Amino acid sequence: MLRVECSVILAAIVIGFMFPQLGSRWFKKWEEGFRRLAGRLRLAVLAVGITALAAFVAASPEWHRIYEDELSVIFARGTADKDVQSLRAEPRPDKYVSN
Repeated sequence: MLRVECSVILAAIVIGFMFPQLGSRWFKKWEEGFRRLAGRLRLAVLAVGITALAAFVAASPEWHRIYEDELSVIFARGTADKDVQSLRAEPRPDKYVSN
């Protein structure tokens, strides 16, 4: 995977030196949009705050714990044998249950 990432970066650098004007119109549009945003101070502060909050929430390990399901909690506790059997819709016959 590291080779693929390095190859993509190297290709981007080579293309950037060969075709320096490749994305200039696109960057000019974005730059103009950010310039207008910077002119409106309150909106700029709000945009930076919302972006920072979104980045914090996305990187927070607590956020990922919200999406745990029952089985991941059971396996994390280490009581999988006992609790998984209680989650089954139909109980197993006694001859298959270990004491």
